[in-house]
Amino acid sequence: MFLRSTAQRSAVAAACVVGTVLGFTGQSYGSTGGRWISAQASPSDQPFAEQVRAANLSSEQATLLQSEVDGHLRKLGGRQVSPNEIRFDRGRILVAIPGENHPRDFATGRGTQFFYDQCLDGDIPSGWFCEYNAEYFQGSQVQWYKCDTYTDPFNGLGSWVNNQSPGTRARMYNVFGTPIYTTPGAYSVDATGNWYDVQSVKIC
Repeated sequence: MFLRSTAQRSAVAAACVVGTVLGFTGQSYGSTGGRWISAQASPSDQPFAEQVRAANLSSEQATLLQSEVDGHLRKLGGRQVSPNEIRFDRGRILVAIPGENHPRDFATGRGTQFFYDQCLDGDIPSGWFCEYNAEYFQGSQVQWYKCDTYTDPFNGLGSWVNNQSPGTRARMYNVFGTPIYTTPGAYSVDATGNWYDVQSVKIC
């Protein structure tokens, strides 16, 4: 369960400095519908191949990246729009390349820049609730905006930023639908928590 925190934006920035590099392991999955087919597929057969080449990703990096994307697609649905982004009508998931601390933005800078973080980089309040699958606001992340209850995509150590309207709280539920934690009102953060028991999150 997450620890309560009332740290302000300066504390968030300090916490990011002490985070550690995140690594992923995984296997490639056969797929259809315009996603990676396998590590052996011809580059011309792979969607987003030009973006992957421009970013100088290795075949192993591309395969591990797509493996995590495929896992989120199976669990949550949505539409893959880049090598590492899944979009919904109310948010998006951004997947970090294996071994990197933050997701890259493949639409700008030839995949050399990190995505704009709606919760850490945006105004206060920005209206967003963001989850991270590593501590200190690192790793893959999900950004939710619309008031609703969402299936939680992560499992294990992580962190969150509640940058919704001032005073807005998010509620976390276990697999039985029992509430197990309510965040402090926005703006609030938790740099060191655990998603293990969290099945869903109602962001307002």
